Amino acid sequence: MYFDWVSFFYFGLLGLIAVWGGVLAWQRYKLPEFAGQVYDSNVEKGLLNPAIEREAY
Repeated sequence: MYFDWVSFFYFGLLGLIAVWGGVLAWQRYKLPEFAGQVYDSNVEKGLLNPAIEREAY
């Protein structure tokens, strides 16, 4: 049986790029929730003025 390493490497890289794109898309999807948690934490610790609107942050 013939095994083509070039094709294996090529499709492996395509698979890794697809996984990487999925991770980036997931992080982008979860960003508003994470930003809200960071805002709440910074206001609670006194690092951020509560007068700053949540949407502006």
